[in-house]
Amino acid sequence: MVGVMPVGRLPGADGPHVAFFWSLRMDGLDAWRRDGLAAWKDKVAALWPEAGGLIAGLDDPGRMTPAFYAHFTARRPAGPRIVQIGDAAHATSPQLGQGANMGLVDAFALAAVLERHPAIDTALHAYGAARRNHVRFYQAASWWLTSLFQSDSRIAATARDVILPAMDLVPYFRRETVRAMAGLKTGLFTSLDPADPLPR
Repeated sequence: MVGVMPVGRLPGADGPHVAFFWSLRMDGLDAWRRDGLAAWKDKVAALWPEAGGLIAGLDDPGRMTPAFYAHFTARRPAGPRIVQIGDAAHATSPQLGQGANMGLVDAFALAAVLERHPAIDTALHAYGAARRNHVRFYQAASWWLTSLFQSDSRIAATARDVILPAMDLVPYFRRETVRAMAGLKTGLFTSLDPADPLPR
């Protein structure tokens, strides 16, 4: 998987900048280093010719930083007078790009329970319960999409490339996809109210 994400302007540098992503399995990292940059640039240009120019000036593999991730969900995100939010409570793969959204919803929900429950321990217990379905949905979706997008199976790749674009043609699935990407889903048929992060 290859991708480009705009990151704005950097201090002391001219023009807009982007982050360039090249996804590979951990067991392929040593082979990538051994094969060298020239071979890798050829692969990028073959897969996405327009992206070839972005990496043309890259001459040091050290400028590519490996980033590793793991799926993790805290058994109890809240305890006596302590609470975990964001990746500390529920780390996932970046497949859905929901890390920031999840952390923001955590903070929003925590503020809401603290406002509604004057007793801190009651509030934190309510926080854990309020976040459960939302976190479970995105953990499951992220795990499933990681296995789909990073599979070596041609069947999985073909299914992904046919089914996901076709979903955009059906209004219901398009709407639910937008809700999922906005960080609002709590289940296949349920979503958060954007104005209220606590389930009723």
